[in-house]
Amino acid sequence: MTKKIFYPGIFIPAFLICLVQIASFDLPWHLQIGKILFESGNILHQNRFSWTHPELFWTPTYWLFEGIVYLLYSISGYTGLILFKALITGVTYSLLASYCSSAMNRTLCFFIFIAILDISVFRFLLRPHLFTLFGLAILIRFTYSLNDVGSPLKLFLKFFFLFLLWSNLHSGVLIGLAYLVIILFVPEKDFSFSMRNRIILFLVSLSACFMNPAGGGLFTYVYDHLNLDSIQMVEEFHPLQMTLHLKEGILVYSFILVPLILMLVQKKISLRYWTIAFLNIYLVNKGIRFIPEVSLLSLPGMVHAFSDPAYKGRIKAMTTHPVSFETLLGLLFAVYMHLYVFTLPQSYFKTGFGLHEGSFPIQASDHMNPEKIKRLYNSFSSGGYLIWKFNEKIKVFQDGRIHAYPFSFWKKISGAQEDETQWPALMKEYDFDSMLFNKSEDPPFMWQNLDKKKWEIVFEDDFFILAQRRRGAEKDKQDSSFHSK
Repeated sequence: MTKKIFYPGIFIPAFLICLVQIASFDLPWHLQIGKILFESGNILHQNRFSWTHPELFWTPTYWLFEGIVYLLYSISGYTGLILFKALITGVTYSLLASYCSSAMNRTLCFFIFIAILDISVFRFLLRPHLFTLFGLAILIRFTYSLNDVGSPLKLFLKFFFLFLLWSNLHSGVLIGLAYLVIILFVPEKDFSFSMRNRIILFLVSLSACFMNPAGGGLFTYVYDHLNLDSIQMVEEFHPLQMTLHLKEGILVYSFILVPLILMLVQKKISLRYWTIAFLNIYLVNKGIRFIPEVSLLSLPGMVHAFSDPAYKGRIKAMTTHPVSFETLLGLLFAVYMHLYVFTLPQSYFKTGFGLHEGSFPIQASDHMNPEKIKRLYNSFSSGGYLIWKFNEKIKVFQDGRIHAYPFSFWKKISGAQEDETQWPALMKEYDFDSMLFNKSEDPPFMWQNLDKKKWEIVFEDDFFILAQRRRGAEKDKQDSSFHSK
């Protein structure tokens, strides 16, 4: 396996397409937890950001990520965070592109990675899952040459520290652990790595996954995340559907199935890669959020299929060009993404630095007084920014930490957003004194039918609406302050 980690034709577009304003609504509460970590030296274990469920025990499984981003923010602000995200993304895909190009046709490898970047860009947000993509890149390279391992002890230590760091950066480490199990224990011809060393390597990696603040709770946390079918308001948990995600579906299933078909044609039946394919199909049916991970997990199968000398030579004969040509194409792809994709009105990526005003209630929050807000309604994506901006002086109704709230709470909110008749009951139950709506997230009936005698719109722009209860307006126990149509 090549030891090169830099593939300019892929690093450059991966880096450049990440130079966009911060749009991850989770980042602000990650920064707040990182701040707590640095100021107190302790990891937060309670949902103290919320006024609805402050008593719930909650442990961040990605505390190390939060410490890193807060430290970077303290040094270089949002610009440093954007550059950091771009660097991590560029290195991740460069690592894998250099690995793949050493075993298969370089041109084919280049276009496969451009396709992967294209369907994965929606997840290039500054969130802990970036470290799962990075961890998968390292793990795939580590496992590529297990037959050629020199010192077993050195190998065990490499895997131990990889999984130790990974398990404290993101819970996606368990995807890596599942991949490792398949590589180690699903039969494969010519895999000579001894069973004794396989068992030790697995146990070492597994034990490292328990060395995080949640301990074995990390496994429960991941299990719960894979069974969030009832929470439909979070789009990333929707399964991949060809009717909604046609391009992504075609490419993802091509990555999964084409290598298997080629192996059948070549009479190279591989139970290992069939097992990985089933894992990938399971993941994309659990949420479109797993598209980038599935794309990376499909790469070893592609290498195995396309490294056949007949295919490699045939493709090479048709595609001979200088390496600089790939770099130029990669640069053009990045320019295309910035000029023709990120400028679309529906895109939440906007070229530049700083915070994206369409993702965060930057201006609306300037009209909020922490001393006067006690029972705030806010959209799912706005809570993190309010926590961060007001340093917890405003307690939020909800935020992106799904497991910091009971599932019954999410079902209740989801029901109120999907059924107009349930929204008045939610208002009555929580007796809001202020409401911050996100126009792209909350359905219009939430604010269009407010009783103007009891509610005042104090701020409105293209993205957010801030409403506050009028002074002297008492809560009507019978009517819930909502004027029905």
